[in-house]
Amino acid sequence: MKRFDFTFHSSVSLKSFRVPNRQLLRQSNQCYFGQQRNISAFAFDIDGVLLRGHKPIPKSREALIELKKNKIPFLCLTNGGGFMESVKADYVNNILQLPDEFKLTPEQMIQSHTPFQEFAKDYEDKKVLIVGGYDCLNVAKSYGFKHAVHVDEYHRKYPFLYSIFPPRDLTKEEYKRMKQMYSFEIDPEDRMSAVLFMYESDHLGRDLQIVLDFVLSNNGCPGHLQDYNFENFEQTCKLVMSNQDFLYSSSFSWPRFGQGMIKLCLQSIFKELTGKDLQIQQYGKPMKVTYDFCTKRLNELAKNNNIAEPIDRIFMVGDNPLSDILGAHNAGDPWQSVLVKTGLYTGDLDDKKPAHFVVADAFTFVTQHLQDGSLDK
Repeated sequence: MKRFDFTFHSSVSLKSFRVPNRQLLRQSNQCYFGQQRNISAFAFDIDGVLLRGHKPIPKSREALIELKKNKIPFLCLTNGGGFMESVKADYVNNILQLPDEFKLTPEQMIQSHTPFQEFAKDYEDKKVLIVGGYDCLNVAKSYGFKHAVHVDEYHRKYPFLYSIFPPRDLTKEEYKRMKQMYSFEIDPEDRMSAVLFMYESDHLGRDLQIVLDFVLSNNGCPGHLQDYNFENFEQTCKLVMSNQDFLYSSSFSWPRFGQGMIKLCLQSIFKELTGKDLQIQQYGKPMKVTYDFCTKRLNELAKNNNIAEPIDRIFMVGDNPLSDILGAHNAGDPWQSVLVKTGLYTGDLDDKKPAHFVVADAFTFVTQHLQDGSLDK
């Protein structure tokens, strides 16, 4: 499904991005004596670039096959998530009907929460709360969050944290019996060092309440507030969000709210209570940290293709100026932006457009560079 990326809380606008000098499409990659050849790589958005809904965009399959044939490192970069990377790779492979030798691998699939792998070691022996579909718990544990707990589990153990509705899988009678046994105390052993939003909430009211219980708590234990008037409040429980998409499109004619809406709710409630700004560690496009993670991954993929030199050009191929393109510019060198017309964007290239290249589709860009000798073969 296609996401609309809104960074409405930021002062950055598209008008502030200008590309001073257009890169020539034809750049030599010949190896001269004493000179290092240019090594290029690709990152593709999925929706609007490779797929449109559950159907392949014409020639996107061929674009990936050509890159694979020429041993050019590439990956997919999406703000979607909620599943193991292997599941997402299989999903794209099936729609594109890629032959076995050209199939995408899990290592080539970067979802919004994939970069969480980088800081999992910091929480190896600590409990973290997982928010998102229940599959996200298995994803988190596969990353190395050994003591991850899903918000469903926490609510089931401490139903009084959100007593308007019973925890999932409990009947009203079971819930009544549980309420009679409440101690209304939370075991200090169940404190959380961080809350990880790995995907959209599947129970918004409950998740807003419980997440804020942790964020407002004393050292990650709900019910132990630092100061009821919050004058000397300091946030000790880290909050990490995997993307800030405010709206996304689905089969319905009107856009749906995404994780960015949840972020806005959390920020507004926190500000109202404390008068302070909520501290959030943000991932996903267009955040630089996500693109930096992709740079590392692409260099690893290059080594697997027996390319020893570091990559000096990464083409971000996307259809969304506020996500794919803005992210490439936030990342800086070696990233260059390629705006395709198969999704959200349908305009032309001019000085006001924040992209190095605007082309009809991904296949056109890939084949043009291969034919011009501007990519390594």
